[in-house]
Amino acid sequence: LFLFLTNCKKPQVYPDTPQINFTKFLLKDTIDILDNPIKQGTLVFSFIDGDGDIGLHPYDTTAPYDSIYFYNLYLSLYSKENGKFEKVDLPFPLRYRIPYVAKEGQNKTLKGSTEVKLIYNYPLQYDTIYYTFYIYDRALHKSNIATSDTIIF
Repeated sequence: LFLFLTNCKKPQVYPDTPQINFTKFLLKDTIDILDNPIKQGTLVFSFIDGDGDIGLHPYDTTAPYDSIYFYNLYLSLYSKENGKFEKVDLPFPLRYRIPYVAKEGQNKTLKGSTEVKLIYNYPLQYDTIYYTFYIYDRALHKSNIATSDTIIF
């Protein structure tokens, strides 16, 4: 009995607000569906959420998910201009929906990683960039803001 009690570990408790960390950015040359040469970037980051409520169902479109919470991943692009980085005002926002992730069992802590594919058409508009990004969980908790490495094309 003593051996059993000393070997039982309590699960580590994490906050209900998600925490994210940049993992890596992969860049490769490829072609699009029209046979045009493009560069494809893959942003990879890890996450941990104490109550495990990361991701949205496709049918999550009513309040509160009919507002800024329709998307749960937001990216901002920064470009190096004249030796200093400046936020790029894009004609379209970089926002995405992370799909629903279900965690089974008693411990609802959710740990994982996700990746986002980004397409860069030729001619390339920037030669040195980085991203900042954050997520929302289903309880509308906003994560920390993570930053990618500097990406040189």
